[in-house]
Amino acid sequence: MKRLGFFCLLLVTALLFLASPWAVAGENVFDLPVLHPSIPLLDENGDHVMNSNKPYSSRMSCGNGEGGGCHDIDKISKAYHFEMGRDEADDSYGKKIWLSELGLTSEKMALTPHNASLLSPGYFGGFNCGYNPGQVNNPQWLSKKTNKSEGEFLDYGAAGLVKNCAECHNGGGFAEKDRNNRRYDQVSGTEINALDGDYFEWLKGDGSNASGTVLSKWNWQKSGVIEPDCMICHTDFTKLTKPSTEWAEVRTKQWINNGFFRFANSAIFAYLNVAPNTPKGKTLLTLPGGMDNAGQPLLKWDASAFDSNGKIQIPMLRFPGNDNCMVCHKTSHDRRGFYGFGELSLTKQDADGVLHEEYPNDIHKGKLWPTKGVSSRYIENCNSCHSKQYYKDTFRNVDLDADHNFLVGNSDEDVRKDLNYQPGALSCEYCHNGVKSGGAKDPALPSGFDDIVVAHRELWIQRNDMIGVPNASLNRVAEVHIDKVACQTCHIIRLKYADKDLGIRYRYRQAEDGRMKSMPYKPSTRHYWKDKVTDRVVSRQEYLSVSKGSDEVPQTYGDFVAIKTALDALLKTKGYAKADVQMIWTESNEYLLSHNSRKAISAMPCDDCHTRQPNGRVNSPLADDLIYGKNNVRVVSKITDATAYERLVKEGVVRLDLPYFEISKDGAIVENISDVLFSTEVDPFTSVLRLTAKEFTSGEFRESSKSEALTAAGLDAQADTTIFTAVSSKLGAKVYLFNNKIAGKTVNKMAVMLDYTNASKNIVPNYRLEVALSDWGNYSLTPPATKIKKLSAVVKQGAVKSYVFNFILQNQQKQGVETLGASKLVLKLPYSGISKVTQKVGLFETRLINDIQLAPLSALNAEILAVKPGTVTNPGFVIALLDRLPERIVVLDLKKAKK
Repeated sequence: MKRLGFFCLLLVTALLFLASPWAVAGENVFDLPVLHPSIPLLDENGDHVMNSNKPYSSRMSCGNGEGGGCHDIDKISKAYHFEMGRDEADDSYGKKIWLSELGLTSEKMALTPHNASLLSPGYFGGFNCGYNPGQVNNPQWLSKKTNKSEGEFLDYGAAGLVKNCAECHNGGGFAEKDRNNRRYDQVSGTEINALDGDYFEWLKGDGSNASGTVLSKWNWQKSGVIEPDCMICHTDFTKLTKPSTEWAEVRTKQWINNGFFRFANSAIFAYLNVAPNTPKGKTLLTLPGGMDNAGQPLLKWDASAFDSNGKIQIPMLRFPGNDNCMVCHKTSHDRRGFYGFGELSLTKQDADGVLHEEYPNDIHKGKLWPTKGVSSRYIENCNSCHSKQYYKDTFRNVDLDADHNFLVGNSDEDVRKDLNYQPGALSCEYCHNGVKSGGAKDPALPSGFDDIVVAHRELWIQRNDMIGVPNASLNRVAEVHIDKVACQTCHIIRLKYADKDLGIRYRYRQAEDGRMKSMPYKPSTRHYWKDKVTDRVVSRQEYLSVSKGSDEVPQTYGDFVAIKTALDALLKTKGYAKADVQMIWTESNEYLLSHNSRKAISAMPCDDCHTRQPNGRVNSPLADDLIYGKNNVRVVSKITDATAYERLVKEGVVRLDLPYFEISKDGAIVENISDVLFSTEVDPFTSVLRLTAKEFTSGEFRESSKSEALTAAGLDAQADTTIFTAVSSKLGAKVYLFNNKIAGKTVNKMAVMLDYTNASKNIVPNYRLEVALSDWGNYSLTPPATKIKKLSAVVKQGAVKSYVFNFILQNQQKQGVETLGASKLVLKLPYSGISKVTQKVGLFETRLINDIQLAPLSALNAEILAVKPGTVTNPGFVIALLDRLPERIVVLDLKKAKK
């Protein structure tokens, strides 16, 4: 009877599911191609391509104010898909995030690993990609902007990175502008410093842009730049006359890889049928092959494809289709087992309704999301969850300068971490948990129950998973799982790539509702080599020069020592006199799994995590031999010499970069799920930068309503009514907000707000802010007092009750600024003091004189609006009204209250 009851429940659930609007399949009008209004295609000089037969320029053809187009290309191309970390790049980035690890004494700092060669959190200068999709280890490194010697110049300058990464890059960003936001081909030779990482490259040395071993200037005037490529995302790939692989071959391998950057964006027009409704169709461009007298590829634009005014209506997509996204995200197949929402993702069921276990399936494919509040859409592509304006009414006009940052959650990428959950993509919690989790007012509940807690409880009861659980505890059991286990963990299982098991692992990360939840992922494990003394990484080319061209891991103790000895000697010839190189095993990314969901009947059973008693009752503890247990082991690296790794780690030749890496009994480097969960619940990092544990954050200000900004800044209108009202009275209805939820536990509570005005709207969007926290106790004041044991004793004004907040506000040219185009700004700072009265706290500014010395403190002209006491581990806050952002700020409990 119990089994019958279970199938009755499934039948009722299935009927409810079919009756739900989620089960309706159809076509989204927004996804159909439309004819773009007639425009001319102009080259970089503003001439019509029919006359010049030169590559078209997206800036001149589409850009507002440049070639007479309509779009603000600069605003559009500030999105992270274009920038990929260029706008966050800084030669001292690696040092900054290392110094932001609070509680480090100078002695501990010397022992704390960091990477001074990291230049940004993204592909441009970071460690998220490795710059070579087929390369497992020894990643290639971008050189710093400023290099004192040739020996410091690593694998690539900016041009080399463009050549090697543009296959998955849509132009703009680092393919167009240098680290000071200047267009590469518009910077004169006299403005270029020697060994500038944006303008030098390893070339043949003959004045060409051909790859070689001589460090020479890259000729940006000859190569041109890759402007933002609108067509990669907005081309309807079904209108291509040949497979997209042929277009990609020309764009990447023939042109970009050979240094013809300005040609890249034109390649699509040789394959796009711009007249699909005519019998033979038409393409705009013919590729005759060969080179012109200047050594540039020959192009032939077809005049007959343009109208009598020299204009063309191009069929385009409003929002990128799946094929467009997968041009760059095709590597997701082996990293995530993800196949998008194309035909492969259709669920397949037997006659009795049982789901086939083909890994591309996703239960959401074709379902209707009807409760967004404005317009309904069928879930057929990435836009359903990731695009900001996808649900607006179809009668509304196009936003010509729409923000092109896609919605993201706390992902395995560190680029623009300030955008995560601001808001996030449509998540499981948003769509199914409803307002309880800050989600939709009308959540999708295909089971027919009132909420997902009840739905899971009833399903588990019918499945005999609640045997022996007291009735009063049934809800609690369901709630604990929903609070601690991400939906994806149970609903994304048995993924494969190329018919092989993908090897899903599990770790904690911060969910949209702020809780730590275990999440399925696939780790990307790599090793690299670094000098322990200077933190200078070994470039891939340097490693290959001593390893006889092999990327393979050394297999014996002697092999490791020989490599280390050779690398030490190599770096010494380049000026690193005390070089002491070691191999570092790490995970550059934890590729989180959020797609290919399965419905309840095919979700993970309890028996994958728990054992059962003889009567069928589920044991609460997680079993060691099941997926969450210590015996679920993954081998990171195993070599033929079973004794080598243990010796090498003890001697410091090899370092295990992650707390859950260990040496197994058989001499391999391994990790187990139990240790991963323990480590990541405390520090829920998802990439090698571990930015969730760093008291460092950076980003841009975003437009927001006042109420939304105050809530995002951590003020509760109900619990803190008086404070909420006091702060609200100082702000207009619309504001600019800076804060970052996905950062260190203290800095993520900091916020800056200022009014959106005619002045600020022209300034603030062009600024970036960095905030780094450091320990007061690591500094000394100047001049230092004699025989002072505690630094706080030299502060006559009171006791320091905060970290030192370092603010770096910069314009796009990386120049420091103080004003934000507003007369006042509201600053919320974490505070560990005891005061409850605004008159008893004060903000003081200082500046850094050298590595450890601060200038004497001086009181800031600040109106304290609110104060809430706290502790170091659970800080309160001080909210103040200021007219500028000083370099460094500390909060004091005053000895004498202000009058």
